[in-house]
Amino acid sequence: MKNSELETLTLKELAVKIGYTDLRSVYRWCANNGVVVLFDNGTRVKYVVRSEFEAARMKTFVVYLKKRYGEKHWVEAFKAHMNFNISHILDLDSAGKKDHTRVSKNIPSSTSKNSERFLSDLNNL
Repeated sequence: MKNSELETLTLKELAVKIGYTDLRSVYRWCANNGVVVLFDNGTRVKYVVRSEFEAARMKTFVVYLKKRYGEKHWVEAFKAHMNFNISHILDLDSAGKKDHTRVSKNIPSSTSKNSERFLSDLNNL
């Protein structure tokens, strides 16, 4: 494939990638994930743009990385995961735990009547 060509996947290739056997399920997956199914005039072959498919497939993972590593480091973590760079992932994990861990100094004590009654009910079981 030339660099100037747009990479595409036929629906059958897409079905194999996402583990489906029925093309109706592939259509449903595309609709639910915002991937547009295209076709050229005069052909019966339907396809999707590969980059659009990959972006949709990775969306949940990117949201997870942003939550775990923050807006500053999620791209670095994504690259480490894609390159299977385990040592870098572990470094990011240890650095991330230091940055995102918050310890509350003001831990409220639960001495209300309801909490005392609940604890006594538990003890009586």
